[in-house]
Amino acid sequence: MIIDDDIISIKTLENALLRYCPLITAINYTTSPEEGISLINSEKPRILFIDVNMPGYNGLDIIEGMPNTSDIDIVVGSGYSEYALRALRLSVTDYLIKPVSPLDLLRVMKKIEQKRGSSGQPTMEADDNKELAPNGKIAVQLKDGIQFIDINEIVMAEALGSYSKLHLTNKTNITVTKNLTTIRKSEK
Repeated sequence: MIIDDDIISIKTLENALLRYCPLITAINYTTSPEEGISLINSEKPRILFIDVNMPGYNGLDIIEGMPNTSDIDIVVGSGYSEYALRALRLSVTDYLIKPVSPLDLLRVMKKIEQKRGSSGQPTMEADDNKELAPNGKIAVQLKDGIQFIDINEIVMAEALGSYSKLHLTNKTNITVTKNLTTIRKSEK
């Protein structure tokens, strides 16, 4: 289940889960925190992805108000790292900084699979030197989803702090949520 007030974030996460996590077969979501609370109680999801900042609600307050979370793996997502300590004190499974990279998502799902003793394997392997993409390509998280870019199409990568601007052979530029170190590791 996904509770997030931003439908684009929901759809991006839903697409990544369905693509990279074959054990996920059904995803229920809502942009309404009130409806989310009701769905948690009625549907009893096994995994809950919840945003922190929602109009009138804080996802961490919702978690605190849940009567029993021991059967639910809770993954908190936020664009801000300042809520991470509080989230981890609530014994959530993980805390992801938005925009969520496919690599981080796969690591969380592997953690959940190991915790639950699942024998299912994600469709792609991940380690510190590879991104989730076919050979010769890197996966980049954009506002509207994940795009695979052929490494040979990158003319130059420009550092923009924790982001990078990729200059491509077709004379377009893409700003991505990866720093140059991460992009360099993806090339290996």
